Amino acid sequence: MRLTAKFSLILSLLSSVVLGSSLVVLYFAERQHLLSALEKEQITNIQKLARVCVDSVLDDNELARLTYLKTFWTSAKPGLMRYVVLLDGQGRVLMHSDFLKGDLSLQNKPTAQPALLRAAKAAGVERQLVGAPGDTTDVLSTPVLIEARRVGTVAIAYDRQALDRSIAEIQQESLLRYGQATVAGVALSLLFAVFIARMLTRPIRDLSAGAEKIGRGKLDTRIAAEGKDELGDLAREFNVMAKRLAELDELKEGFLSKITHDLRNPLSAIIGYVELLTMGIQGPMSAEQMNSLNVVLRNGNYLAELINNILDLTKLEAGKMEVVKRPVALRQVADSVVELMAVKGGEFQVGLDQASIPAEVRVASDEQLLKRVLLNLVSNSLKFTPAGGKVFIEWSRLPTGEDRVAVRDTGVGIPKEKLHTLFQKFSQITETMNKVRESKGTGLGLVITKEIVEAHGGRIWVESEYQKGTTFFLALPPLVPEAPPAKVHAG
Repeated sequence: MRLTAKFSLILSLLSSVVLGSSLVVLYFAERQHLLSALEKEQITNIQKLARVCVDSVLDDNELARLTYLKTFWTSAKPGLMRYVVLLDGQGRVLMHSDFLKGDLSLQNKPTAQPALLRAAKAAGVERQLVGAPGDTTDVLSTPVLIEARRVGTVAIAYDRQALDRSIAEIQQESLLRYGQATVAGVALSLLFAVFIARMLTRPIRDLSAGAEKIGRGKLDTRIAAEGKDELGDLAREFNVMAKRLAELDELKEGFLSKITHDLRNPLSAIIGYVELLTMGIQGPMSAEQMNSLNVVLRNGNYLAELINNILDLTKLEAGKMEVVKRPVALRQVADSVVELMAVKGGEFQVGLDQASIPAEVRVASDEQLLKRVLLNLVSNSLKFTPAGGKVFIEWSRLPTGEDRVAVRDTGVGIPKEKLHTLFQKFSQITETMNKVRESKGTGLGLVITKEIVEAHGGRIWVESEYQKGTTFFLALPPLVPEAPPAKVHAG
């Protein structure tokens, strides 16, 4: 998992935990708030009822009491109240909610309910919970006073279970809103987390991209070091390192260029004189002397090839090798390569051919450099293909319009875990070295091949199965047709 994803996930989880915890606390706090608000409303209602009762007692107006009771009873949520009662000073029932149903059996009779008897003796507003669990009544009472003289008691009995259900319904609606708020909050926190994570990891991504570019040889890469924190310090140190690497690389390239130039001239003279000696121009040579000279000549040529490869690679990496792209007949180049390598193919008893490349195929390339690429690849394939094997040069047109040229062999193949090392300088695959025949090389041929292909704007890759064969592919950009010459009309 990438660092940005990890940061986003952690921040999202933290935000979700905080949001979820806040909503849980809010949910239970809301219940307490609803209970408190409901109790205050109940007290307000009973005090209003007590004031109406005071007026009706003074006026001896029973009708007024019953009218207010009816209004009060019908305005409440059905099932919320069990009864409403007004007792006189001696504890007799003056008004009862049963009266509204036509039941007057309790009128002017002393109450026998313990809760009402206790309420009749209470000095102020009192709340009592009576009954068994699951069937609890919340009895709220207050005295009816006229000039500080108690003339009665008002009591309202609430169904506690109905009250709890009412609160639960309100909370159920709140829970739906909280759920919607949670989903929106999580979505926003996720977006915020991704934004923060990307902002925090941007310097790290820049460092990673810069390190990757430097790893590909782009030593002029620099990173913006804006911050004054540890990441900013790291970016500045990275730039110092990149600058130093560029200086060392420039020093190395200069050294290689100078030393190879200085070696090539005397080496050319040595090879020239040895060739003259082998030709007998300086006089006859014995067989033993001739063998010794041939050893010197072979190793001199090997050193000359190594020096030339180093010089070419230095030019390519510095962008100093000129690439002149023109429409090139691929079949002619392939035939030329097959002809040049036919002697070596015959010596190794390996078949070599171009696989029916159409004569009309034209590719955008520098003809000499393309020939060098194919010679390098075919030479490699011949080295690692046993007698009786085959090497083919093939062509196809990719859906992107690129021309794909392939050099396919039936050789020993390359272990998959070693494929990534093929295009590295001085790379040698120990599992295949000298397995078919002596394969002495400089370890620079494929590096030069890759540089040439990339200088054309193309790409190169390899596919191989160990013990079964290898195919090198190179894809060149499509040929851009030349604009037709403008017609000139006689005036």
